[in-house]
Amino acid sequence: MIDLREIKEKARLNSVPESTIERDYVQNWVLKHLNRVNMVLKGGTGIRKVYIGNYRFSDDLDFTLQENITKSKLNDLLNTAIVNAKEESGINLDEKVQIEENINGFTTDIYFRIINRGGSFVKIKLDITDSDKEKILLPIETKEIIHPYSDNFEGKTIVYKFEEIIAEKIRALFERTRPRDLYDV
Repeated sequence: MIDLREIKEKARLNSVPESTIERDYVQNWVLKHLNRVNMVLKGGTGIRKVYIGNYRFSDDLDFTLQENITKSKLNDLLNTAIVNAKEESGINLDEKVQIEENINGFTTDIYFRIINRGGSFVKIKLDITDSDKEKILLPIETKEIIHPYSDNFEGKTIVYKFEEIIAEKIRALFERTRPRDLYDV
């Protein structure tokens, strides 16, 4: 695990709070172990983690499942991934993952502490879309996780192709900004 000095230095260099660096660091360890769950990373974090290392920081990890899965099975897989990430990295991760179902799939929060060992936990949100709610159009890729930290880390994750992430970002922007009356015919 990286030390407090490195976290503070990265926060200063990136002009972000220390908790942002902690979250970014922990996301890598969690991603490494989530690769055993049959889901694909997408969104802005996908861009940052495998394509453009200096892209914006993100609080959440967004995925699309590649198969239908029960809430109970997903909960078991996520809990196993968190335990494995905790054991390998030494990060104080809360091992109790509580999944919630929603209209698009599942959400959960992963809590951890690095700097503030006695205080409150920092959160990473996971948003997991059901396989039948989103069609992946381009072939998925397995890519090395970009890890700009000094510890001994090697990990891969399954991710949308860059072009598909960008297309999704454009579609989402269009959906948020389009005039509704033109399409509500």
